[in-house]
Amino acid sequence: MPSSSLDLPFDQYQRYGALAIAAAAVRAQTRRPLRILDIGDWNGLAATFCPEDSCFCLDPDGHGPAGAYVRADGAALPFGDQAFDIVACLDAIEHVPRSVRSRVFDEARRVAGLVVVVAAPVADWGASDAEARLATFVRDYLGGEQMQLREHAAHGLPLARELRDGLGGDGWILRDTPSGLLADWLPMMLAKHSLIGARADAAHRALDRRYNERHGAIDPARPAYRHIVFAVRADGEWLANAIANRLRLPRESGDAEDTRVAYEAILYALRARAGATGAVENAIDVTTGRSIAELAHRIDALRAQRDALLDELTEARTRVAAFESGRFIRLMAWLDRARRGWTR
Repeated sequence: MPSSSLDLPFDQYQRYGALAIAAAAVRAQTRRPLRILDIGDWNGLAATFCPEDSCFCLDPDGHGPAGAYVRADGAALPFGDQAFDIVACLDAIEHVPRSVRSRVFDEARRVAGLVVVVAAPVADWGASDAEARLATFVRDYLGGEQMQLREHAAHGLPLARELRDGLGGDGWILRDTPSGLLADWLPMMLAKHSLIGARADAAHRALDRRYNERHGAIDPARPAYRHIVFAVRADGEWLANAIANRLRLPRESGDAEDTRVAYEAILYALRARAGATGAVENAIDVTTGRSIAELAHRIDALRAQRDALLDELTEARTRVAAFESGRFIRLMAWLDRARRGWTR
C-alpha cells in the first residue's frame, strides 16, 4: 500500500487494507488493472489504496471526485451483472436500516465479477458499548455529536454471522477475519477526538501513523471492533485461498505502550483546550514516540554503539602498530644484511 496512506485515520487504514489485500490477490493472478466499486464512500479512498486500478465510489447523497463518483442507492445499483472485478462495502452497511441490508448484499454480489469485500463494526464483542462511551465523551467533554455513531445506534450494529449469512450461500466461498482490537479502538478514538478538539492536527496525524505502522492493514485481532468478510464466486477457490494466505493470525492482547500513548495524548489535548502552554507540543512528542523514556533508551543505544566503535578502533590501532613494528624489524634485518654485503 502507498506509504501516504499511513497518515489516514487508523480505522480507515484497517478497513481499506482489506480492499488492498483482495485487490493484490486478484491482480497477482490476472496481471491487469482492476475495476473496483466502493459502495458507501464518496471521497475516493479506494483509489488511494489501489492507485493502479479504476476505482469508483458510490453513495446516495455525497459529492465525490469527478468521473469516479456515482450518486446512487446501494440497494439498487445502476450497473450490469459482474460489471466490476471487486465490490467493496467498508464500514457502511451499519449506516443502512436492517431491513435494507440484505438487498445491499445481493446487489454487491450481482455486480461483482470476482469478489465482494464487506467490513463492518459488529456487536459480537461489545462495540456498541464502546461506541456509546465515545459518544458520551464527545458530547460531554467536546460539546458536539458524532453523527456516524448516532446512525450506528439508530440502525444497530450487525453480528458477524449476519455478514456471513448475507454474503454466503450457493455459489460463494467465504473467508473472514476479525479486525481492530476493541481494547485499542476506544482509547484511540478518545485520543483522536481530543486532539481534533484541541486543533492538534500534527499530533493527530502522528497518532494514526504510529498505530498504522505498528499494527498494519486490517489488524486481525480479537476481541474485535469490526469483522471483515471476503466473498468469492464458487469458481474462484484459488482467489479465496490467496486472500486467506495474506491474512495474519489475529492477535489477542493489546500493547500497554499503545494505551499509554493514547491516554497521554488525551491529557495533553485537554490541557491544550484549557490553555496550557506547550501542551500541543507535548502531545506531538507523545504521539511521535519522543517520550523521555524512549529518548533515554535511544541515548543508551547510541552510547553502546559508540563504545563498540571505540573498541574496534583500539583493536585496529593495535593491529596497525603490530604491523608497523614487524615491518620495521624486517627493514632493519634487510639493512643489516645489506651492510654486511657492503663490507665484504
